[in-house]
Amino acid sequence: MGSAPPPPSSNPASHDSDIPSSIIIVGSGVFGLSTAYGLTQDAKYAHTSITLIDRAPFPAPDASSIDNSRLIRADYAHPLYSALAQSAQAHWRTEPGLRDAYHESGIVLTSSAAATHPYLTASLENVRKLAAAAASPLPTPAAVQAASGLDAPAGSWGYLNRASGWADAEAAMRWLHARVLATGRVVFVTGTVACLVKRRLSSSSGNGAGSKTCPPAGRVVGVRLADGRDLRADTTVLAAGPWTPALVDLRGVARATGQVMAYVAPAGPGADGADGADGADDALARRRMPATIDMGAGVFVVPPDARAQVKVARHGYGYLNWTRVRNPDLVGWEDGDDDDDDAAGTIRISVPPTRPTPAAALPPEARRTLRAFLARVLPGLAARPFASARVCWYLDTPTNDFLVAPHPSLAGLFLATGGSGHAFKFLPVLGARVVRIMSGGEDEEDEKLRRLWAWPQERVDEGDDVKWSGDGSRGGRKGMVLAEEMAKERSKL
Repeated sequence: MGSAPPPPSSNPASHDSDIPSSIIIVGSGVFGLSTAYGLTQDAKYAHTSITLIDRAPFPAPDASSIDNSRLIRADYAHPLYSALAQSAQAHWRTEPGLRDAYHESGIVLTSSAAATHPYLTASLENVRKLAAAAASPLPTPAAVQAASGLDAPAGSWGYLNRASGWADAEAAMRWLHARVLATGRVVFVTGTVACLVKRRLSSSSGNGAGSKTCPPAGRVVGVRLADGRDLRADTTVLAAGPWTPALVDLRGVARATGQVMAYVAPAGPGADGADGADGADDALARRRMPATIDMGAGVFVVPPDARAQVKVARHGYGYLNWTRVRNPDLVGWEDGDDDDDDAAGTIRISVPPTRPTPAAALPPEARRTLRAFLARVLPGLAARPFASARVCWYLDTPTNDFLVAPHPSLAGLFLATGGSGHAFKFLPVLGARVVRIMSGGEDEEDEKLRRLWAWPQERVDEGDDVKWSGDGSRGGRKGMVLAEEMAKERSKL
């Protein structure tokens, strides 16, 4: 393992090159952990100290990547994501530690909502270019049902990709965490980041440097933890997922959305307490079937995992959790925060709740949606109690493209976030790409991804549901607010 690396510097060092001597990464999820590993594997950063900060010891129990199953697919309407996912799948199939977590069950992509679906059509075209033999069109409901192994068709048409599947996400994250530890290069710090520490640029010093609506330009020189500790570094990488909007103003750029998921045991007591461990249930627990996504409804099902539990979840537009906070771009300045702490200095953002939503308190519409899907495709499970359930929080961008870019007005700050519910599958290759983009890129694909993941040229109106529609892969209702949906449950009591 080697000796422990030095702690982050107390003051940002000056450099004759573009390679920082110290880097702080905030967040130990998919982006943060893979970026930390990518830095340790890049010779340019051989002398860079790396510190990774998270609010909880690894693994954070409410992190979206700490889950029993996440889909691994190259099924994308955008060819850059398809190609990148295919390169990641090579690692999932062969890398010791990953291949044990990966199950290439196949995936059926279908739609129950419309006779046409542009995302599905484009995705099939891209998959055929990458692995023509793996893709089979499913032109009828009967073909969809036969390919899916479900008790009824999830959609009216679609296709089967035999070269996709799912992975035990927590096992894969633990594997990567162990690899990062084994490098001996990364210091892990447990603590809640209260704000970024910023230094004004000389051109923005003096009277009028910043206002309630226009924060000043400056340089991020580290972070301040809730316990008062300051950690300093040349570069700070924000990879805090859905908590990122609390640390930098991302209004119109990215926001947290909550997606519901549940696991159901095919065998055991039913929802009414009756014993349901009959032969049909046992057969379902052992059934070999692909994952199936109804892209029209925005709901999917993953076959039984090692616990013999079926996952049913939503890939929709999600819940928003609006809260008012002090504009994070106005706080943390070394010479004092901008403006008084009044209403004009606060902003409305969507971030996860302070306390995770317990399984028993899922919004009623969520329980209805998941059970209605089960009743349609696996009716034997529809009445069974959820073995576990939760609201899983993503950081969505308007287009569902990642945000991997320097901040436009805060030097020393780099964002690696905006996973939009589909970053996990890239775990084996994502960190290396982030590091290459941080370093300026090495090839044409890096440049294409840099442009795709760049800070947007304009912020999108938070109320514009059309512009916040994502990449076309989502389904279901738009504009749901978690507090409003939970209130509907309380109003019935």
